[in-house]
Amino acid sequence: MKYISNSCRDMQLANKKIVKNLNSGVNNMKYEVETVNEFGTKIPPHVAKKAKEMGCNKPKYIYKDGEWMEHGKFSASNINIISRSARFGDAGSAESHKVTIIDDWVAFKSPSGSGSRSSNRNDGW
Repeated sequence: MKYISNSCRDMQLANKKIVKNLNSGVNNMKYEVETVNEFGTKIPPHVAKKAKEMGCNKPKYIYKDGEWMEHGKFSASNINIISRSARFGDAGSAESHKVTIIDDWVAFKSPSGSGSRSSNRNDGW
């Protein structure tokens, strides 16, 4: 019986050390959320910040210029959204509503947008 009792004590001490090591690491960990668009392209933090300042509704619909064409999908509106994002029906319409965010990153204005970001129901940030 004494052998079992020592084993239990050793296990308890070992578990305390493990828990202590795990807890000490938690304070040092940094959690960074990656922002990606609908195609899985990582959006740099400065681009996401600028897009949000410009009134973009969701990071999902921020693209590198021309990216949406490469994937065979028309882009979706993202700026001045009234109720929800909608895809453009043709490339010409999308291009006429394209807005440059920074460098070669773009978003698209809603053709029916009122000029203000009036719906938070759909807010993806």
